[in-house]
Amino acid sequence: MNGNVSDGAVGRISRKGVLETLFPVKNCQPAGLSLGPREDLLLGCSVVFDTAGNPWTAASPTTAAPSQVIMDATSGRIDSVVKGVGGSDEVWFNEGDGRYYTASRNNPTGPVLGVIDADSQKLVQIVPTINRPPGTAHSVAANPHNNHVFVPLPANNVFPSCLDGCIAVFGTDD
Repeated sequence: MNGNVSDGAVGRISRKGVLETLFPVKNCQPAGLSLGPREDLLLGCSVVFDTAGNPWTAASPTTAAPSQVIMDATSGRIDSVVKGVGGSDEVWFNEGDGRYYTASRNNPTGPVLGVIDADSQKLVQIVPTINRPPGTAHSVAANPHNNHVFVPLPANNVFPSCLDGCIAVFGTDD
């Protein structure tokens, strides 16, 4: 928005396909979007910004400040900025365990699966996803019946039988 790379927005579209309004969001550049409880949306912030509000790179002289944003879907109000994970593509809400999951392929520490509690709106865990040889996990999905979380991994020689690509499964039945 407005030519400023730190500005992004979520558009609300009517059932007739008409753009009704834009909900602006700073320092996010949303790429993924997932509807959670209480009409909340998790925005998968694809760009990581630094502590000064500029797009961050490994060569940046300032510290990275990765984050995700939780927005009220009806008003566009920012409910929470969840710090500690960013650079996401797809995001997912799992009704089974009440958690959001992020496929954070551009997280500053390397690609991770981010886990955010939807009630507290806090980061619970980050789980590294393989990045050797180069490749990243852009997608995530969860099964609400057993709370298994699925992340496709690129072909690699770290996991047995994954030379042509594989799916990593996280979580348990409990």
